Amino acid sequence: MTENKLNVLLVEDDPGDVRLVQEMFKVSGAKEYELSVAGTLDDAIDALRKDRFIAILLDLNLPDSSGVNTIKSIRGNCSECAVVVLTGMDDETVAMETLKTGAEDFLVKGKFDASLLKRSLRYAIARKLAGKKLHESVIKYKTLFDNAGDAIFLMSDSTFLDCNFSTLKMFGVSREQILGQSPYRFSPPLQPDGRDSKEKAMEKIKAALDGQTQFFEWKHSKLDGTLFDAEVALNRIKVDGQIYLQAIVRDVTDRKNIESKLIEQLDELKRWQGVVLEREERVIELKNEVDELLLRLREPAKYDQEDAK
Repeated sequence: MTENKLNVLLVEDDPGDVRLVQEMFKVSGAKEYELSVAGTLDDAIDALRKDRFIAILLDLNLPDSSGVNTIKSIRGNCSECAVVVLTGMDDETVAMETLKTGAEDFLVKGKFDASLLKRSLRYAIARKLAGKKLHESVIKYKTLFDNAGDAIFLMSDSTFLDCNFSTLKMFGVSREQILGQSPYRFSPPLQPDGRDSKEKAMEKIKAALDGQTQFFEWKHSKLDGTLFDAEVALNRIKVDGQIYLQAIVRDVTDRKNIESKLIEQLDELKRWQGVVLEREERVIELKNEVDELLLRLREPAKYDQEDAK
């Protein structure tokens, strides 16, 4: 096949239809494409195994296959190819069925010309590439979602709709045990500031739904009742026109424990510093008292002023 050209495979068993499509390619000036022909499904599959094609013009009724099964067989051997179905039936039901089965577009034989064929082919290729990019984006997001170290929730109002694997590990639950629940279901009755967990959670959720990003500390509980400290971020997102909340929860229990120990150690250090200062001040006072007594006895001072300091 010619380099720097986009390979298109025409799968058609009728010689007249083959010549017609070949002529349309010449007339349309679609010089970026190189057309190959296969007369049966087996020949088409063989061609797909040998070469790379960007698109397939597919007749549904072949000597060795018919109907939507033809599309399924082609899709099974070339999932990345754009498929334009060529059908002899001007039937909207058949057309919709072909699109549902995996075709990007369809043309009715006898009712398209070179210009429409070229336009349909370009549309099908563009649609396939866009779908591929979307699929790759979904896979990338799903990979990041599932492998994130933080718990990530998708919420509708105050109800968990979806979560990642880290959520299950963090809260000690299965998906069935947490989806459909609310954040305050996995919280103690009261937060450390004394506020009711449900009341405070609903306040944060409402603010986030109003478009105010929320970032706050929260006391959560695992399914077995074990408490842990968390940092929570709530953001409003829109998916297919629907408003949802994305919640990211980070377990900061270890960090809190370390901070608490550091505070205790600093308090202890300050206490000992105070003790040392008191002792030093007392020593100075005693030195001064000794010197005063010696002076009263008309004896030379044992500690001069510099030593006293």
